[in-house]
Amino acid sequence: MGRPKLPDIHRNCLQCGKDFVVCRTNKKQKFHDNECKWEFLRKRPDPRACVQCGDLFTPRGDWDKSKTCGPSCGAAWKKNQVSITNCLYCGKEIEQCKQGRKKKFCPGGECCRQYKVQQEKAKPHTVKICPLCDSEFIDATANRYKKYCNFCRNRGISTSVIRKCRQCGTDVFSRPDQPQDFCNPEHFYEYRNNHPEEFSKPVGHRRMQGGYWKVKIGTGKWMDEHRYVMEMVIGRPLRKDEVVHHKNGDPLDNRPENLMVTSHSQHRKIHYEIEKLGFMLLMDDVNEDFLMEMRKKYAPPSAATTARPITLEWDALVRPAI
Repeated sequence: MGRPKLPDIHRNCLQCGKDFVVCRTNKKQKFHDNECKWEFLRKRPDPRACVQCGDLFTPRGDWDKSKTCGPSCGAAWKKNQVSITNCLYCGKEIEQCKQGRKKKFCPGGECCRQYKVQQEKAKPHTVKICPLCDSEFIDATANRYKKYCNFCRNRGISTSVIRKCRQCGTDVFSRPDQPQDFCNPEHFYEYRNNHPEEFSKPVGHRRMQGGYWKVKIGTGKWMDEHRYVMEMVIGRPLRKDEVVHHKNGDPLDNRPENLMVTSHSQHRKIHYEIEKLGFMLLMDDVNEDFLMEMRKKYAPPSAATTARPITLEWDALVRPAI
């Protein structure tokens, strides 16, 4: 058995009233052909009176439900469709559109804020005095647990420590985990300009940058520690075409016995041979002669040398008095 045939939908044409069968793909069809459709759309209905200015205008068709003669009258009519209500706080009349969100207070927000304060005071509350600023505040909580006013609580003064500003000497409220020595940024900058020695790092201070140690050699001058150590060892400044190689592969081990001076091409060759040796060890295809040669060339410091403590001579070498 095939699919049962659906019954046809009959409808009367809006223009000529002729009965026709509605197409399955267009169930909103209202005319039996396009001629009736365009004739219906071109037909001018009776003139109407504009609800704004009162002038007569002719709609575009029976389907046109316009109430005004044009956009200007339409905008003016919508603007005049307002209702009048009273403000909940001051009682003044407020004009608002019938369609949309209803207004309860005067524009500006002052009446709304005063109304909220009034409602807050109307609740059962207790008047307390803040022990820090001696100001009165209202505690409207259920258990009356407030001890400080909102100003002191928001600034974290209730759990802070009182310190003295190092510039002007006024009290500074700071948290125990975040101590503050100045009351504002301007006093900090003034104190830093007057006492630069307290904020500058000493000569010989080390810091990490780019995976290498940097050492301070002067005011605003920093240098790679491995290059500085090698310059102290050889007794002359390094040229730009000279590279300092770490024998054991640790860029943070800047002991003199772990450093060697090479050129750029030789440095690339060293890393190529080391990578080649690692690949040969991985593939278990190592030539004993090649392995002995690599040990003589690039053997890192021995375990005994590496384990020995750093002497005072080393500290004086990498942190000279400049």
